[in-house]
Amino acid sequence: MAPRGDFLASHACGIPATARLRMAPRPADTDRMKTSINYFAMALAVAAGVFVGNLATDFTRLWVTTSMLAKATGERPSFAVNEPPESAVTAGNNYREQVARENRQQAAQEQRQRSDQMLEQRKASPEGRRLYVQCEAWQRNYDKTPTDTTRRYADFYCGQYRQYLNTGVITNDKSPF
Repeated sequence: MAPRGDFLASHACGIPATARLRMAPRPADTDRMKTSINYFAMALAVAAGVFVGNLATDFTRLWVTTSMLAKATGERPSFAVNEPPESAVTAGNNYREQVARENRQQAAQEQRQRSDQMLEQRKASPEGRRLYVQCEAWQRNYDKTPTDTTRRYADFYCGQYRQYLNTGVITNDKSPF
């Protein structure tokens, strides 16, 4: 058996190591491999590749960010060179203000609708009709005979009617005298 450290001798099918080395094919052009490598040119090529890669990454990141910001604010992105960029904070604040303004307008419109519905319900209620009839009666009475008493009663009952329409409550149900 072959010595333990000689792996090639034990697996080379009986061919000595020196003969195997002589049998290895030699490259045809060995002079070409002996030329020195221009490390400066290689360093410049690697640096240029890194620079172009970083530049492409930065432009891609800028495009993605502005597209996302434009989508969030509902505006088209602008890539003009001479146009000053708008701050993301300002754009976000403008968007939040616009949404808040729309919410306030919608809430005010809903409040007006509820108020109008409530006003119509109060006018149609038995108490609202009773107060309306009293107000109209005293108003006609004051128009026919304009005295201090008829004016006070007209003001009192019409005031009650307006108060009931606005609040739904009558606080003073007693006569003005």
